[in-house]
Amino acid sequence: MTSIVPNKPMLKVVLDTNVIISGFNFGGSKPAKILESVAYRDLANFVSDHIIKETRDILIRKFFWTKKEAGAADFWLRTFSKVVRPKTSR
Repeated sequence: MTSIVPNKPMLKVVLDTNVIISGFNFGGSKPAKILESVAYRDLANFVSDHIIKETRDILIRKFFWTKKEAGAADFWLRTFSKVVRPKTSR
């Protein structure tokens, strides 16, 4: 992942589910601006399958998104974020 601004180091982040959900639901909000920065590749977001699933489930259950709309959010996260598999301790 490289920034669209030449010679600008990209900040790596892991966005909390609450930030992602607020960004999708409240245009113009600070969380929405953070998601814009992810889309413009000014921030490198790292996300797990668990965060994606939790986001999708909450959008459907609490914000009454359709499965198709939640699927679009899932697609957006997978397109603009790096999906990682966290290591678990045993």
